[in-house]
Amino acid sequence: MRVIVLGAGAIGCWIGANAVQNGAQVILVGRAALAQQMAVQGLVVDLPDGNQWVLRTPIASTEISAEVAELADAVFICTKAHALDQAIAQLQAAGLSKKAWLVCFQNGVGSEERVAQAFGAQRVLAATTTTPVTVASPAHIRVESLQGGVGVASVDRALWSKDMEQSAAAVRKLVGGEVYPNYEVMKWSKLLLNIVGNASSAILDLPLIEMYRDKRLLNLEFAMLREALAVMHKRNLVPIDLPGASAAKLAKAVRQYPDWALRLVLKSRFIKGRGNKKPSFYFDVAQPNGKTEIEYLNGQVVAWGQDLEIATPVNTGLTRVMLDLVHGRERAEDWRGQPEKLLAACAGEVRRT
Repeated sequence: MRVIVLGAGAIGCWIGANAVQNGAQVILVGRAALAQQMAVQGLVVDLPDGNQWVLRTPIASTEISAEVAELADAVFICTKAHALDQAIAQLQAAGLSKKAWLVCFQNGVGSEERVAQAFGAQRVLAATTTTPVTVASPAHIRVESLQGGVGVASVDRALWSKDMEQSAAAVRKLVGGEVYPNYEVMKWSKLLLNIVGNASSAILDLPLIEMYRDKRLLNLEFAMLREALAVMHKRNLVPIDLPGASAAKLAKAVRQYPDWALRLVLKSRFIKGRGNKKPSFYFDVAQPNGKTEIEYLNGQVVAWGQDLEIATPVNTGLTRVMLDLVHGRERAEDWRGQPEKLLAACAGEVRRT
């Protein structure tokens, strides 16, 4: 199977490495530094058990040639959600084979629909991964834990066919994981996991272990999650557990547990589960360049809340502050270690509702 991994960062390299290990011919498309380093050392993967993969067979490139696009069986799109339009344009310009499947690994919701609009829903699979991976250098990644995995689902069940079922099974064979019946449920369940301790930790520049010592910030997290769950409930999306990640259990805890028990859940599951890995939004604030995935995560809770007439003050506040920081309208140092300021920005709506 010939696979293009478009967006060979931490997750792209991990997905590509698994595909190589399972017999695929892989081309990693990323930055020039990736190609330069891979030419010298190959792709290096550090595993949590101390073992290391050194993969020499994947090819690294900064672009997709017409020849590669024509022969591709699948494209794993692992770019950030805000870079997806550029990725789509690159695939279209290269003349992607009409037989190639497109597998979307973006965080948040909304990416699959954009790819389906460009290439047809019958060719698109939604995917998500719960494996924490960090970049040591452009061609050297470190897997923090193997407890997670990949989930795959068809974008449109009405178009589900034997070919699509075989393609999903092929993806699963290459990168592991599970096949799910409803892609929206899968992606919104991952969204719940992505937003925990992400925006608030990045804005305040506080590690989770420190942030979760403050009951006010924990209450802010609870309120943020309850807003997201209210949107999911109105849309008849019931959270599910993903490989190694208990989104359904988290949702149940947020809905049913008293706050003291919920604090224990967040502290034990999310601090321990993430290890030393910083939240993804941390880098958006630390090195602002006008780009962030907040609009595809908390921002989607806000957008759907408006459509469904559900109040989302916490997600609205977090989204606004993040956008102000990454676009330079606010300074990171003015928010660092300032929980009172963040609580005020979220309108103080941290009560159980």
